[in-house]
Amino acid sequence: MSERASTSPIWLLRIVLPGARGRIVTSAAILGLMVGWFWLAGTFDADALDVSPPAALFFATILAYIFPVFHYITEQTERAFDQLVAHLNADSDALASWRRGIREKTARSHALTIALGLLAWAAHTLLLYGTVPRIFQVIDATRIAFVFAPMFVWVSMIMAIAGLIDNALLFRRLVSRTRIDLLAPSSLTAFGRVAAISTLALIGAQAAFPLLWIDTEQALVTSLPGFLGTGAAMVALFVLPIMPAHRAIVAAKRAELERIGTHIASDRHAIERLEPHLVYRREILCVSDWPFDSTIVTRLGFYLVIPPLTWLGAAVFDVFVERMM
Repeated sequence: MSERASTSPIWLLRIVLPGARGRIVTSAAILGLMVGWFWLAGTFDADALDVSPPAALFFATILAYIFPVFHYITEQTERAFDQLVAHLNADSDALASWRRGIREKTARSHALTIALGLLAWAAHTLLLYGTVPRIFQVIDATRIAFVFAPMFVWVSMIMAIAGLIDNALLFRRLVSRTRIDLLAPSSLTAFGRVAAISTLALIGAQAAFPLLWIDTEQALVTSLPGFLGTGAAMVALFVLPIMPAHRAIVAAKRAELERIGTHIASDRHAIERLEPHLVYRREILCVSDWPFDSTIVTRLGFYLVIPPLTWLGAAVFDVFVERMM
């Protein structure tokens, strides 16, 4: 069986509608469906017990967010790969396979990721309710919604994280295949772009967690597993492609400076031949050791301030509500 036949697109990508506004429409549709489900289940009724309307909004928001954002990040990762292609030592078949792997995975990978998401959901559900009988102590539409909505969140988030980490590992491997041109370092920013945009999905997810801190007695138990999991994955997504690229750039600069130093030593007494070497050495010394440009740094800085602002906003809102009551 061919490699193409053994892989298929990640199902998160299949959910997103095509077209220029497909991601926006998909997000609005998911949000509407989830909020409608919770409303029909009675989650927002004043006399609903053992539920938290803010938590319901969290589940709806996170699902409406992760599908279109994962679709966007996948497209941007493909563009970063295309930027890098001209500098890779590989044949056309390998390049096609690597690019296809950005959005397609094997059936085994799909199954393992879904199983891991279900396992994480089951463990978190038991952590919240303590025992299986307590989970089903009350069987009504509201309890069903609050038990199974997190399942969709866990499976979707694990699938997205697994896809992003797999792509980060791909770019990590590509470092050894990349021809580093220190006079054209812009090609290396593909690694920085992938690291920055891959963290976007999890930064946005963490920005939604304050919804779980409002009007719930189990805020820590409800939010901590997901918060720690996304935080660890966010660090991994940033480090995996960046550190090998950084080491490769540093090694290339060191080797080039040593080569220039040899020429300078041999031409030390020939001023007319020495000056070009000195100018070239200054150019190499000015090359950044990191695969970033100002745009990537600005974007990453903007991403990183989003969660603290939402956490601060949630704290202020919580204090305001307590004083009003």
